Amino acid sequence: MHTDEEKFELLKERVRSEYQKAGRVFCPYLQDVVAFNHLGFNHFFLKGNGKTRTRQDSARRLSLFRFVKRVLSNSYTVQDIRTQNRFERVKMDSKWETVLCEVRYFEFVSVIDGFRVKIILKQTDNVPVFFLSVIPFWKEQSKSDDEVMDFDGTK
Repeated sequence: MHTDEEKFELLKERVRSEYQKAGRVFCPYLQDVVAFNHLGFNHFFLKGNGKTRTRQDSARRLSLFRFVKRVLSNSYTVQDIRTQNRFERVKMDSKWETVLCEVRYFEFVSVIDGFRVKIILKQTDNVPVFFLSVIPFWKEQSKSDDEVMDFDGTK
């Protein structure tokens, strides 16, 4: 029998493996590929302000990653597009600098297997679109909101 910590680590490693295999996925809406880089994977564990997510929140997001490729590769519409001017770290002339640039966020929402998920993609100036986050919304009545499922959909 695995402890909660062991289950979390197993889930984390399984998703890490699938995440690395994902590489790039073509999105029909964008007519472009979506990259899966370290920023998206780190976002499973860290909030935008750099604070650590709870293990429960991270586990929910990790368990929903199994839907991401399917949603993106079948999305012909976008739910929302937000554009902001933000300070971002970018590499300029072989060194990293923080500069103000335009950032676009694309939001895709889908209901799959009774789970409603929101997928956020991010694009900054001269950087390809990349996966940033998967956010759980609600589940069918038969499933508990606190229930965390393994990557393959089992408890």
